Amino acid sequence: MLKTLFSLFGSNETKSVTEVDKLFSFLASISHNPDAIENFLYQFNRLKRKHHTGEDRIYISLYLSWEEFIVSNQPAGGGKQYTKDTLRQTIAQQIQISELDESFRIVFLSQRAQIIHMYEVFVEHLVTYISSTLGMQVLTKTLRNTHHDSFLAKIQQVGRTVSFDLINRSVVPNTVDYPLDSVTKSFTYLVGALYNTIELSLGEKVTRGIFEHIFSELKQTYNSELAAIVLQIIPERVLGLNDWLSLMSKQELESQVRAKTEELQRFNDSLEAKVEERTRELKKAYEDLKLLDDKKSEFISVAAHQLRTPLSGIKWSMGMFLAGELGPLSTEQREVLTQMNTTNDRVISIINDLLDIDLLSRDKSNYSFTATNLTTILDETLKDLAPQMQSKNVHVDTTGVQRDTLTAEVDSEKIRIVFQNLIDNAIKYSDAGDTVLVTGVKLNTMLQFSIKDQGIGIPATQQEEVFERFFRAENAVRRITEGSGVGLYIVKKVVEDHNGRIWFESAENQGTTFYVSIPVSRNPHDQHLL
Repeated sequence: MLKTLFSLFGSNETKSVTEVDKLFSFLASISHNPDAIENFLYQFNRLKRKHHTGEDRIYISLYLSWEEFIVSNQPAGGGKQYTKDTLRQTIAQQIQISELDESFRIVFLSQRAQIIHMYEVFVEHLVTYISSTLGMQVLTKTLRNTHHDSFLAKIQQVGRTVSFDLINRSVVPNTVDYPLDSVTKSFTYLVGALYNTIELSLGEKVTRGIFEHIFSELKQTYNSELAAIVLQIIPERVLGLNDWLSLMSKQELESQVRAKTEELQRFNDSLEAKVEERTRELKKAYEDLKLLDDKKSEFISVAAHQLRTPLSGIKWSMGMFLAGELGPLSTEQREVLTQMNTTNDRVISIINDLLDIDLLSRDKSNYSFTATNLTTILDETLKDLAPQMQSKNVHVDTTGVQRDTLTAEVDSEKIRIVFQNLIDNAIKYSDAGDTVLVTGVKLNTMLQFSIKDQGIGIPATQQEEVFERFFRAENAVRRITEGSGVGLYIVKKVVEDHNGRIWFESAENQGTTFYVSIPVSRNPHDQHLL
């Protein structure tokens, strides 16, 4: 087949068959329109007769036109169908792409490599113009001034032109260290520097004309699609997008739009299939995780309940010892039992936290909302925390609580958890002699409380994690080693289940203020979240 096709090029050409000959013979072999084949081969032979430079670049535009024809005119009723990518891949299997002229090989490169090489071609044209028109010293100075960019420093001046060997060896294949956006940014900076050099000597109008001329040359050598790649590195001040588009014909623009539309449609079809597949996978994963979470919750609930019963028995027994009901204790025995009782209380507190999490996570219907004055809950909470306040020598100031206005529809026991955790934390992380300020006001249809301490504060780098389960800030762990890290998670859950919100302000070593805002009414029409 190839021998027959080679005869179409003329008898003189069959004596020395080049890779370009093989390329166009292959295109003829897969085309299905005799008139088109004859027309393209005629143009090819005309170019061969003018081929005196030994460069293959004169054939690039013809190849791209023939390629576009093949892709746009697929055979009906069978026959191999090609896209530009599959056609180029097939050609790479038929001929030695590496034997083509460097400028021709660009057509067959990967998208990333193709873009970078087109950048290089454009820069090479500018460099050649500067060295031949303004002199090598001007070029050398311009390039040296860009070498603070480590990427541009890889471009080496070789006489009146430049070498991109280092970039092609180390940058093109390295997508991790040199993402395409970063490469484009560096080339844009270099092109801007070259533009400034020309403009300084020849003026704005001449410089713009030079850029237009180089762009037109690239479009003539390749096509508008490949030439348009360099628009990404031409500074906006050179020409606006509309000016560059005016350099392309209506036919070229329509061809690009059509190609991009087809490409987007193929991508969209592929994306929809992937989304459907991924949705099924995520749904299955969600169901598996939900089942696992239910089993985990059941295990925590059973284990916590089984642990709490013997611990409560131990607490009762130690209480009898400490009360002297089982006989007198020595000072040393009392100290040990007191420490054991405290530790036992901490374990019970952690178990209670775990049970609270499990209860809040599994069942929202266990809330019982009634109109309640929250100051009653606050006072009861402070009474429960009196031993901690006395032990730490921390005063809780509630003079900022507007007692007569703080009635809302809440679950009293759940709101008690909120006050208990926030005030307990404020006491726990304060120093002796500090004061914790508690305020409560009615703002429109919301009740807003604040608990402000003078304690250790929350590191800025960890504030986003404060409401996560089992999280404790590093400075909090150093201060008090024990703790479950679930208190604030529970508080946030309770507040949000009341259709409220919680937030805080904090600075390390300067204290923390937690704010809680809860609607007065459960009726959503009466709510106005701050």
